[in-house]
Amino acid sequence: MATYSVYIPILKAYFPLLNRYWGFEYADISFELSVIYKNHFENGAINEDIRNICLQNGQVDAIKYALESDEHVKIRCTEDFGEQIDKLESFFSRQNIEKPLQHLFFLISVLSNRRTNFLDPYKNELGIDTGYEDYRQYVENIRPDMLKLYAVLKRNEGIKPHNITLGIGSAPLIKLKNDQKWIEKMLLEYLDKYLGVNSLEEANEELNILYSDSKGRRIKKPYMNYFICGTYRFISENIKQSIENKVTAEQCKFLIDYLICIGMITLKDKISDSNTMQGVINSLLKSSSDPVQNYLKYKNYKTSPNNETLRFY
Repeated sequence: MATYSVYIPILKAYFPLLNRYWGFEYADISFELSVIYKNHFENGAINEDIRNICLQNGQVDAIKYALESDEHVKIRCTEDFGEQIDKLESFFSRQNIEKPLQHLFFLISVLSNRRTNFLDPYKNELGIDTGYEDYRQYVENIRPDMLKLYAVLKRNEGIKPHNITLGIGSAPLIKLKNDQKWIEKMLLEYLDKYLGVNSLEEANEELNILYSDSKGRRIKKPYMNYFICGTYRFISENIKQSIENKVTAEQCKFLIDYLICIGMITLKDKISDSNTMQGVINSLLKSSSDPVQNYLKYKNYKTSPNNETLRFY
């Protein structure tokens, strides 16, 4: 697995900007940060002064230890991320972007690469090799189905038992009596384990924030909306300032070129057109639901706390 090395003091210096525009939290790379303490411990190289200030209830806070150290954190990325950095360096050189801003873009780029490619190393801790494809399917396709099913079942609570009609593909529909609501009870037990929401309100909130149909000219993928919105705000406030708070063609061109460099979009995508990008950004900025705040909520919607197995569904 390829990694991108970041000097901890540099990461801490950029943290306020990463957090403000993209909602980055150190917990997003908790595994990589905890590896620093683990390596120090295994190699007998613990810094006792740092260790002592990181003790909580007799246990060392590994993330805090790493952040107090003078080490490099190695963030997971895809094998082609080095090529993306080369493209970014060439792009930023043509744009006369100062080195400190370049480094910030490198940081958010590797964090995005890690996130969009599902490279969080928890699967190694679980001892499974297929976890990430399963997790991707669970988050993107299976969990929203579970939420919709849960919502239907909860809305029918209190209603007398009734027949359930079931159809699969082209097979004929069948009617099940559902006596004593046995089917609904079975499904709710399953969803309690693998979905883990506590109310109809929770289910609807998650559906509306993460899986609702796109409105206006925004993109259907919540992560893309979040990343475009945060990156645009940074560009408009720090690189190519807005005139009278308008989204300019120059800003859109810069953002499009950047997204192409990191492989998030291609020239074949509709959003690579400046007018389309301008419309998307305007829609996101005018929305009553902030994409960056939605993404922060998304990070809390991972898996069910009631599921103690290695499976997601």
